[in-house]
Amino acid sequence: MASSSKVKTKNSLDQLEIKLQSDVDWLTTALAPKLKASSAKKAPYAFVNGSLNALGSKLTMQEAESLQKLVKDMVAKRKKLEQEAEKKRLEEEEKKKKEELPQNDVSDADFFAQYM
Repeated sequence: MASSSKVKTKNSLDQLEIKLQSDVDWLTTALAPKLKASSAKKAPYAFVNGSLNALGSKLTMQEAESLQKLVKDMVAKRKKLEQEAEKKRLEEEEKKKKEELPQNDVSDADFFAQYM
């Protein structure tokens, strides 16, 4: 007996309805981890860029300004983290250089004392 099985493909986004803020929150929590773990190049950027291009005309001026402020804050935080990482890297390099230099057995005061 051979049973014939049918394969039904289902697009879950076709059935997705966003009526409440909780639906938006659920969508965000479902998509964010997938985008972070994606092997596609620049997936988070491409998603946000595409979303903004598609929805940009639907945003009010106040929403657009709020989004601009959010992005500006993100950039500032990112720059601060990068500056701190660079500062730490430079401090570590300086520390390594100091460790590699030979240690002076005679202090400056002792060295110049013999000339006075």
